Amino acid sequence: MTAMGLKVQPFKKGPDFIDPSWLTKVAGATCRNLDSYLMDHKAIRHTFIRHAREADVAVVEGAMGLFDGVDLAGSGSAAEIAKIVETPVLLVVDCTRMTRSAAAMVNGFVNFDKGVKIAGVILNKVARARHERMLRTSIAEYCDVPVLGAMPKGTKFSIPDRHLGLIPAGENDELMTAVGEIGQAAAKYLDMAAILKIAREWPALVEEKDIPGAVNINWHMPGQAEDNKQPTIGVVRDRSFSFYYPENLEALVEAGARLVDISAIANQRLPKIDGLYIGGGFPEVLAADLEATTVLDSTLKTR
Repeated sequence: MTAMGLKVQPFKKGPDFIDPSWLTKVAGATCRNLDSYLMDHKAIRHTFIRHAREADVAVVEGAMGLFDGVDLAGSGSAAEIAKIVETPVLLVVDCTRMTRSAAAMVNGFVNFDKGVKIAGVILNKVARARHERMLRTSIAEYCDVPVLGAMPKGTKFSIPDRHLGLIPAGENDELMTAVGEIGQAAAKYLDMAAILKIAREWPALVEEKDIPGAVNINWHMPGQAEDNKQPTIGVVRDRSFSFYYPENLEALVEAGARLVDISAIANQRLPKIDGLYIGGGFPEVLAADLEATTVLDSTLKTR
């Protein structure tokens, strides 16, 4: 969609840092988390409207199966988020070794919870042209849901995993090649015109109260002029520490703080700061780089 010149606002269901890093990279806009465990329904709607209203299209990536949550009621599921923000669902079906059964699966998802509106189906891991024809004709015959594309199976679309999920975006720039290939495949195999038509014609989400605009974080680099009226907080953001919820950083800015971007693996001079914020990440992967740097070592000695 970004290749079409559209402004895309990405969202991710649930608490997650790694997938949002990729969504941010691909969309060119900061991904937001919609987590019904940490956020009430009002906060989720507020976040969605606040960040989606300036975009051409908003995309929410689910997690696990559509109805999989923490309990029998499906609390915390992608389906719950879809109902809260009143969005249509594009169901991605793994079609490995399956033909007519795909129609039964689609109908099962469509009828499981009438509050969830499945607007279309994307066929994934399709083996060959004959396989695709059987899948499409079966769904057309038995289901009242359109097929919006069919992605062929193939390992070239893979991004390597690590113990907590995908390798974070930014840790390995070479992986952007795979992202480019995925984008090209999506443009080739998905009916983007039909997908955008669904998004544009879907009823808008309306909130009773006026919601303020999104906060822009103005990052300062070490060495820039300082404003003594503001507390200065250093935020370590690099390949070793990259797990941050943008709302936490924005809360600091809204409270009056000035944020300074710091790298833990670059031998830069530590700026004058009033506090240091170190998020999560994979520091063990870059242990040698962290050991060689002087930034954190000087911090511990001088603070």
